Amino acid sequence: MSEIKDRILSKMLALAPTEGWNNHTLEMAAQQLGMDPKFAFVGFPEGATEAMVYYMRQLDTNMIQAFNKTNAADKRVRQKAIELISIRLDLLNKHKDAVKAILQFTIVPSHSITSAESLATTCDVMWKAIGDTSTDFNYYTKRFLLGTVYSSTLMYWIKDESPEYAETRRFLENRIEELFSVVRKKKSLIEGTSSFINKAFEKFNKRK
Repeated sequence: MSEIKDRILSKMLALAPTEGWNNHTLEMAAQQLGMDPKFAFVGFPEGATEAMVYYMRQLDTNMIQAFNKTNAADKRVRQKAIELISIRLDLLNKHKDAVKAILQFTIVPSHSITSAESLATTCDVMWKAIGDTSTDFNYYTKRFLLGTVYSSTLMYWIKDESPEYAETRRFLENRIEELFSVVRKKKSLIEGTSSFINKAFEKFNKRK
């Protein structure tokens, strides 16, 4: 079934720039592959929404495979984040017009929750590839912040016409710097608060 789903997805990506990302396009993809149009829903019971998620998970896998072939393991955390997002954009660039159609699809309120969940999964995959092992509140904060960076960079990239997307690269680097500035300040605040509380307890215990 996975091979058939891959074929349907590939055809859907080819059709999406003109037909949009929707259930009708999903049926067309199956039909053009010589299948019964309704057979598309055997592979993707939730229709175009599920096909979108399937594509995102493919991108996650391909992104990590490409990332693992780089020398990023020796780089700083922020450089790893830039590398991962850059790789993902390179993968998306193969179907940029289809990605535009997918983005139009995801802004529909009924698809927004699935889209947000898919983004959260991607950010989790990225942070784990970077080497993050946090399980506390930082786990959610880091993924939320990286999600905002990736989303804003994706929207910038969609409209970018600069050679080799140089403007997107600069935009991404600036957003990553801002992200880690926030993380540093948050860490400093938590450490400062923790130190203050510890000292307060020490003084309290001495008075007992």
